[in-house]
Amino acid sequence: MRFRNDPPGSLRRYANLFGLADTSDVVSEAAPVSVSELQTAATQLRAALDASNIEYVLEPDERQGRLVVAVTSSALLDAAVASGQVVLPAFVTRQVRQRLFESTAYVVGGVRVRAVSSQGNPSGCTLSFAVRDASNVRGLTSAGHCDDATVRADGINPATPNIVLSAGLGQRTTNGYDFQWHSFSSTHVASPSIDLKNGTFQPIRRYATTASIQAGLVVNVVGASTGRLMQATVAYGGVTLSGYGCCFFRITPVHCDDILAIQGDSGGAVFTSDMAIGIVVARATDIQNDAYFMPIQQVTNAGLTIIAAQ
Repeated sequence: MRFRNDPPGSLRRYANLFGLADTSDVVSEAAPVSVSELQTAATQLRAALDASNIEYVLEPDERQGRLVVAVTSSALLDAAVASGQVVLPAFVTRQVRQRLFESTAYVVGGVRVRAVSSQGNPSGCTLSFAVRDASNVRGLTSAGHCDDATVRADGINPATPNIVLSAGLGQRTTNGYDFQWHSFSSTHVASPSIDLKNGTFQPIRRYATTASIQAGLVVNVVGASTGRLMQATVAYGGVTLSGYGCCFFRITPVHCDDILAIQGDSGGAVFTSDMAIGIVVARATDIQNDAYFMPIQQVTNAGLTIIAAQ
């Protein structure tokens, strides 16, 4: 732990405050700058930069004890600072970059998708895996029973708060299928990854055959409504769902309090590490923590290719 003043004494005070009898595994170090100093400097600099209407990225780096300000022009930064009458402390590090953040409209699995005509709908559905058809048109899968209108997906970076995708393509909801896919424009890029809901993304590099999905397999589940990564165990396959046919798989949560799917999670990704396993269909009703998924091989059986991350 780092402290601005008197590291050993500060550590003892905090240990006493929280009733920690043993701090032998904690090392106290001197912090070059306090968190409050970083926050104050960031607030002042942010106001000056906003008033100047220039593009910037401001990052308080508490670990290194510095405030990083990145711009595309050092001269514009100097002008903004002078105009705002801000004195930059020594712990402010400036960076000049050609571009400040990725503005390409990346589309990934795990994000919410809603019909453009019904943006007030709080649930929508979930995207899962990147695919392409025989003509190399690319898109992402969702559940076949979801809205097949033109849809809008949640964006994953500041420059693309949302992304409009096509109406549902290749919709299949019978004979063991429950999926569709949505293509996107040439200005968008499908990243073959799953949003893990913790600021990181899992690349998908391969997919499982239906025959390889066995009872006891531990999988990960991500949906837009549940909004977090959960673990589940495959209970069994060969499940027939009324109206959809056979053969789906049932999964049960590793942690009994987890509910694997709620409204809006349909179409979500079931995967293990970098391997696509299936697409969430529905939550079970007899044991409401359980869920059903369609094996991913059904997508390839329909003539699509799973796009693999490099």
